[in-house]
Amino acid sequence: MVNKEIKEAVLLKPIKYCLIHSGKYIRPMIVYAIGKALKLNISNLDKIAAAIEIIHSYSLIHDDLPCMDNDDYRRGKLSCHKKFGESTAILTGDAMQALAFQIISRLSIKNSFDKNLANILYDFSQSIGPSGLVAGQLYDLGINNKKVKIKMLEKIYKMKTGELIKLCLQLPLHLKKDIKKKDINNINKLSILLGTTFQIQDDYLGATLSFKQLGKTTKLDKKRNQPNFYNILGEDRTRRIIDDNFSKIFNIIDNFTFSCNELSFLIQLIYKRNK
Repeated sequence: MVNKEIKEAVLLKPIKYCLIHSGKYIRPMIVYAIGKALKLNISNLDKIAAAIEIIHSYSLIHDDLPCMDNDDYRRGKLSCHKKFGESTAILTGDAMQALAFQIISRLSIKNSFDKNLANILYDFSQSIGPSGLVAGQLYDLGINNKKVKIKMLEKIYKMKTGELIKLCLQLPLHLKKDIKKKDINNINKLSILLGTTFQIQDDYLGATLSFKQLGKTTKLDKKRNQPNFYNILGEDRTRRIIDDNFSKIFNIIDNFTFSCNELSFLIQLIYKRNK
């Protein structure tokens, strides 16, 4: 799909370097799990999954830059700026953001095309822009070496991490006719809670696992005096929050009016993940 969409080869190598990795691909897997439960067209799910993963990878490229988190490794290999240079990394991230919109604009929607596609593009841009992911990253940079309240961390996590998780669960809803209001409300609750908990879990794993296990520099937040759940609350309280939140997540899934065994199984894997 990426090869087909990119006409100029100059950025293809760094883009593919960042997209093809040993990571978890959790976001695309969430898209396919909810999409299968809703019996949606696989070709459309491919486009949504690809667009979200591309945005996620672009955000990590910029996240790793020296002016931000300054991390030399990502997903078990050199960060984009260490492999190709800082200027190429910035342009690669810029190109990937545009590429994601290019791919998602090719969704095949037979009924109410203009309205559905417009809603998808609106939700997509809102989640990744100045009201979502980018703002969350700026807030995150602004709390370095500062004391912050847990409520502020939750806000940052919701924007920086939760918004993309939300897209995985909510964009497919635009492609489903006659979905029940109860399910829409439960998916909204699930997306917010799962997104925030996923980042709290990252804090926990980043403080308790090794570079070999994670594929990236560990304990980086502590070295930079960056507040996170683990550094503020400690190991035991952070672990309890993760366990309690996943219990709530599974309760939400149990209340769906449709069968979603694959989504439930996937979230079990996320709960038990060690990287």
